[in-house]
Amino acid sequence: MVDGIDFGATYSSREYAWGKIELEVACSYQYNFAVQNIESTSANLPGLGSVRIQPTGVYPEDDSYGLPDFKMVTSLFYSKALFGVGRFRAGLTLSYIDSEHDYLDNFKGTNPSALLEPNGTVHRVGSWTALDLQVSYSFGRIDDLGRMPLPGYSADGKRQLGESAILPRPDGRGSQWKNWFGGVTLTFGINNLEDSQPPFSDNMFGYDETTANPIGRYFYLELEKKF
Repeated sequence: MVDGIDFGATYSSREYAWGKIELEVACSYQYNFAVQNIESTSANLPGLGSVRIQPTGVYPEDDSYGLPDFKMVTSLFYSKALFGVGRFRAGLTLSYIDSEHDYLDNFKGTNPSALLEPNGTVHRVGSWTALDLQVSYSFGRIDDLGRMPLPGYSADGKRQLGESAILPRPDGRGSQWKNWFGGVTLTFGINNLEDSQPPFSDNMFGYDETTANPIGRYFYLELEKKF
C-alpha cells in the first residue's frame, strides 16, 4: 500500500539572439508505505494440502528499509542556433536521493522480532547527490543544409545588400561534408562530476544497489545520426 505524489515543472524560454534556456524539475515524494506481512499455518485446502495463509499485521515502512521518502532530478540547459541550421547545447543535471534505513529495520518499532544492528539501533543511510554535465552540437538536417535562401536574405534569415542580395547562392551546395554530417548530433558528457560515492548501507554490497551505483565519475562520447 503506497501513498505518494509526483510533481514537477518545466520552463523553456523563447529563442533570443543570445540563445535559449530550458529548465526542468521532476520530484517524487512518498509519505506512506505499508506491507501486510503473512505467514503460513496448517489447514486443509483442496489441491494445496495442509496450508493456510493468515495475515499477521501491517507494518508501516515510510522512510525505512531501502525506501527514500524523496527523490528529485533537475536540469538546466542553454542552447543557441549556429550557422542557420546547427545548434549548440550545454547544461547540468542534478540528481538527489533522500536518506533511508538499511535492511536491518524494525519497521518503526512495529516488528519487535526484526533484526537490528548489534547495538540495537537502526542504521540510517545518508542522502546522495550527483551532478552531470553534457555538451552537444547538432548539425541539422540535410534538406536544411542545402536549401536555397529567399531573395535578399541569407540562409539564417538576415537581410543582405548588394550583389549577394541580387544573386543569392544556395547554402552548402556541393559541400560533401554536409551530406555526411547532416542530421548528426555529437554529445560529450561527464556523469557524477564530483566523483561522489554512494552512502554506506549495511548489506552485502555496502550501498543500496536499487537507488545508487559505485561507478563514480565517468566520461562518455555519443554520436547520433538521423536519416
